[in-house]
Amino acid sequence: MQNPQYKKDLNHTYLMIPWEGAAGDYRIHMLQYHRMKELLPCMLRRVDRQSLLTYEVNDRQPLGTLFQNRAMGHESLRGLIRTLSEALEHMNDYLLDGSMLLLDPDYIFGEEEKESFWFCCHPGRSEDVFEEFHKLCGYLLQILDHRDEQAVQLGYSLYRTTMEKKCGLSGLLQEWDGTESENPKPPEGSKEPEALYEKKKKAPVPQALHPERKEYRDRREGRDQKEYRDWKESRDQRENREQKEYRESKGNREQKEYRESKENREQDRTRRPEKRMGFFKSRRQAEEKKGFFGLPSYAREELFVYGKKSCILQSTNRKDLVFAPASFPFLLGSLSFGVDGCIDDVTVSRFHARIQEQDDGYSVTDLHSGEGTWVNGRKLPAEIPQKLANGDKLRLGGVEFVFLYKNEEI
Repeated sequence: MQNPQYKKDLNHTYLMIPWEGAAGDYRIHMLQYHRMKELLPCMLRRVDRQSLLTYEVNDRQPLGTLFQNRAMGHESLRGLIRTLSEALEHMNDYLLDGSMLLLDPDYIFGEEEKESFWFCCHPGRSEDVFEEFHKLCGYLLQILDHRDEQAVQLGYSLYRTTMEKKCGLSGLLQEWDGTESENPKPPEGSKEPEALYEKKKKAPVPQALHPERKEYRDRREGRDQKEYRDWKESRDQRENREQKEYRESKGNREQKEYRESKENREQDRTRRPEKRMGFFKSRRQAEEKKGFFGLPSYAREELFVYGKKSCILQSTNRKDLVFAPASFPFLLGSLSFGVDGCIDDVTVSRFHARIQEQDDGYSVTDLHSGEGTWVNGRKLPAEIPQKLANGDKLRLGGVEFVFLYKNEEI
């Protein structure tokens, strides 16, 4: 294989290998979307009209650079072979052939501070992985620490095994792992104690407790469970009591507010008609006045009870629309959360018109509405105020209103 090529950007370093296969190869999909911890992250990219497999290297270094100024010990060798074995197992789970691994030292990466290694998987490879592993073992013999007897024994044992046997690489690695686990003793002549070479011991089988200790344990567990149940019941009772008190206080408060509002409404109704109706002498005259016949009682009270100056907008074709502005400017439109008077009609714009209070009365201004604003059958130009008189007919799109107001002290 040709010499590796690298590309760096602001935060990452990539190893780039040409790819001549199809972009929809399932093996590429497996490598991209099923990341394996033993393999470098792989991504298919197109650079300068050429398909490239890019591997994210970052701070990792190839074996030649990693062991250029130091030798490989037995721990590093074990970590390398163990990582290779796990990589083959995971690749088999995703239906990937082991011959896709690049066992060239230039394509095996590791970190200097950690005994961790990563391999490159290239779907276009078709060489014999056993022969490549044999060459890798020969390279490892050159960088081994020959003062480390265990590393030398492991390295030469692997090299001889790859020369004698022609079995699969996975079986060879499994056999090597089994041999190492069955022989935990140090090599002959080693000055280090055997404790350094012992594997993890099996957990001791728990022995049966003494009857008195078992009885004490059961009694303690029963006491703890009883205390927990008592605490949980007291907590539930406290929460239920607090919820009940809250509901009762809320109900009493709402009933009190309702009674007070009901008494206030009854007091307003008991006032004299002449006083309540303002400058009209009686209710009958107010209803006979143009535009007031058929208004609901609360709308008439809004018009004549509050303040020195007040106005009202009563729809003539939709009896449910009645507006009594309390502050100005008063926006009319179909946008419920953006206007003061919402008119639910398709012919009304979101911000249709604005009612403005003046010294001598009121005026209406069209706000560039779609269907226009009309006063007594005449369409208003946009952004030009039009004074409103008592009894004027105001039409917003397809909704018509009658405008009424009074300007006298009660």
